[in-house]
Order: sequence, then structure tokens, then C-alpha cells
Amino acid sequence: MKKHIKKLSILLASVLAASMISACSNSGSGDNSGANETKAPVRQDFSGVQLEVGAYRDLRTDPYNNSYSIGADKFMEANPGSNVTFTIHKNNEELVTAIASNSVWDVQLSIMSPIGSVFNQNIFMPIDEYIDINNPIYTKELIETACKYNGKIYGISNVMMSDVLYAIYNENVYKDYNIKTPHEYYAEGNWSWDGFLSMIDDLKKNQLNTAIVWEKPFVNRRYGVVWGDDYTASSMFDSQEQRDWLGFVRNVVYDKGMTNSKGAVANREVAFRLEILPHILVSATGMNPVDQMRYIPWITKDGKPDDTYVVDYHFCVPNGAKNPEASIALSNDMIEACIDDRTDMYKEGMTEEDFKIFEESIKKFYTIAALNGYYPSEKDMITSFTQGMPVSQYISENKDRLQQACDDHNKLVEEKKSANGSAESAK
Repeated sequence: MKKHIKKLSILLASVLAASMISACSNSGSGDNSGANETKAPVRQDFSGVQLEVGAYRDLRTDPYNNSYSIGADKFMEANPGSNVTFTIHKNNEELVTAIASNSVWDVQLSIMSPIGSVFNQNIFMPIDEYIDINNPIYTKELIETACKYNGKIYGISNVMMSDVLYAIYNENVYKDYNIKTPHEYYAEGNWSWDGFLSMIDDLKKNQLNTAIVWEKPFVNRRYGVVWGDDYTASSMFDSQEQRDWLGFVRNVVYDKGMTNSKGAVANREVAFRLEILPHILVSATGMNPVDQMRYIPWITKDGKPDDTYVVDYHFCVPNGAKNPEASIALSNDMIEACIDDRTDMYKEGMTEEDFKIFEESIKKFYTIAALNGYYPSEKDMITSFTQGMPVSQYISENKDRLQQACDDHNKLVEEKKSANGSAESAK
């Protein structure tokens, strides 16, 4: 495997070089230093601070996320005497307990939108005063979609940090059997539901396997909850868009017989695989493939440029954190390191054409704020469709429960509004 590991010394050298260049370019003297001069931002001194980062995995050793430790090393290098530790805190209950005992950690990596956690449990603090939403290391649209509640921001993120729904295929296998490739469909504007089903037919005719990992949230969240400006939720599970989408999924698993297999494209166990980046890329490069691996976004309904689904990750500051400024500074360093690392990883692992398409795909994305109790199990859904259950029956068996989740949430919204109104009146 061509292991993609950034050397800290190289990173630090580049940081120091950039600092020297910046210092020289901003060292104008006398009247020659005009009003248009751009000065490098002054980095706040956090020497000696001790920070703890909580996440669902150990971010220093996790193969998909260890770039965050590079950012932490950069933070410690810039702030002598500081220290950053990574611990595993998997759920909100642990954070609620830590806040109550005044022993909270400093940064939390939140999977999916933090809004639900803020709304229901009030476990993160607003960070508007500590960030510049226009900072280029942030994806502003993602933050405003998934991290903004009641006019305040509760998390920072970049799409490159996210798990992106993506497809990989073995180009040599397609050529061996003279099968039209996803890129050919994409070029003609037909990398769509129909194009995908046609491709699957060609693969099956040649007894070539495909793999789709269905136990991912994209299946049920494509058309699910619609959020109002007041944070009320409306279920779209019975909408025509959801019916069409679930009909396509049923077609794939029941009519076409695609199972949730785990085959690897790099060693020809399967010709095509759908999962998420960076996982499929790390897996493929780790097998030292002889064949040419190709990467392309997941399909859209009509083949036109659409949205790419991301399982978004955000750095949040837990309520009670002792030094939110330092928490944000560390988070910024970790975000920058992740962006750099993944950009290099994708450029190295993809063809130049594939990387350009990837860059275009992440300019448009969709992400959905999670609603407790709303989404049915992907596994149960695929099992039902594999056994031939009609979409109408599947929707009818689930829609009332999902609507109830929205109703329960909206009742909580009204209660909070009333409580806030009463608090304002009492002032």
C-alpha cells in the first residue's frame, strides 16, 4: 500500500516557510505601506493549554481520520507547553453527564447535524463570536444547513471532512467485456437511474458482480424530513419523490437482485461498488491494484448535475468548555490538516479527470439534520424490498410512526417557544 501519511516535519516546514513569506510581504515601512496592504492574521497565544478532543473513534490512530492529529501537532507546535489528547466519547449521554459533573472535554466531533443535540439536550455552546463564517476553511453552506439553530452557530465543518457517497469501478474489467462505463454515461448526461440499471444489466449478462453497501443513511434521508424556519419538522415519507426513490431502490435489490455484498473492486471480486469516500479509496489503494480504478459520483434521477450526499462531521464546543477560543483554534488546525490530507489523498488515488469531477460534485451536496426517532432501519428496508414488499406497503407500515416523530418534535418546539416567551415576559 502506498501509505498516505504526512510527515509532521514537512508540514511544519511549510508552515514556517509560509509564515516567513507572510512576514516579508507585510513588512512594508514608512509611507510606502499603503492602505491596501494585506496583513497576516495574528494567531492568539494558547501556550500551556491542555485540551481534550472527544469523538466516536480515536482520531490519532483511526486510518480515515488521523490527519486530525497532524492538526493537533501543529497546534501544539505553535503553542509551547500545550497538549492535545484524543479520547473516545461515542454518545451524547456521556457528554450530558460530563457537563453536569463539570468535567467536560474541550472539542467534540459530532456526526451528522449537531442541531438535534443542541435542541433536545443543550450540550453544545454557540460559537459565533469565536469564528468567521467566511473563513475559507469552512463550508459555509454546510454549516448554515446543519449547524445553525435559532440564529446561532453550533459547529464548524468542511465538506472534505465528510463521508461522501461515491462509486468506484474497475475500468479494465469494463473494457475486457466491452461494457459501457459509468464515465461514458456521465459524459452523455445519462448517469441516471435508467443508465445505472442498464449498466447493471450489462454486468449481470457477463456474470460480473456489483456491490452496494446499503447500511448507510443516504437511503432513507434522500427525501425525508423538511425543516421549517422555526425548526418545525414535516415528514415527506409519503411524498411522490420518496415513492419514486424507494421504487428505484426496490428495483435495484429485488428486480435486479443486487445484494449487500462486500466485494473489492481492486482485486476483481466485483466490477462496481458504491459506498463512501474516503473508505473505498483507502481500501482500493491498500490492495495495490494493477487495474485502473475509476471514481465517479453516485447517480441522479435524470442524469443532470445534482447533489452529492454527505455524512457530515462537525467540530463543536461542549457547554462548560473552559477555553472556547482555544477549542476553536485547535478545531481550525484540525480542519485545515484534514482538507490538505484528503486533497492530496484523492489527487494521488484518482485520475486527473476523476478528481476534477469530484471537485465539481462537492460544490453541490445535500445533508439533512437528523430527527430523533424518524429514520427507519436501512437494513430492515432492504430486507423488506429484497423479499418483494411493495413500496406502498413499506410506506404505509412506516409513515404513521415517522409522522408521530415529527409531531412529538413539533410539540417540543411549541413548548420551548412558550417557555422562552414566558421568560421574556418575566423580565
